[in-house]
Amino acid sequence: MREPEITQFLTHLAVQKNVAASTQNQAFAALLFLYQQVLERKLDFINNVQRVSRPAKLPVVFNPLKRVRFSRVSREITA
Repeated sequence: MREPEITQFLTHLAVQKNVAASTQNQAFAALLFLYQQVLERKLDFINNVQRVSRPAKLPVVFNPLKRVRFSRVSREITA
């Protein structure tokens, strides 16, 4: 495989396979290791890879009723 095929594969993971961002990053790191360390071949710049977008992390917000239930449960666990 050359750079265009690697780009196509990584984009395929993101678009068709819908993998997590960490999975795509791990595949990319594995390919880099294979080419640089095992095959001793330097990859040219790989561009135009569609990256997986990570979902936004939303803060957890408790309403007063949930806060009371949570504190009651945590006290029972520690007791």
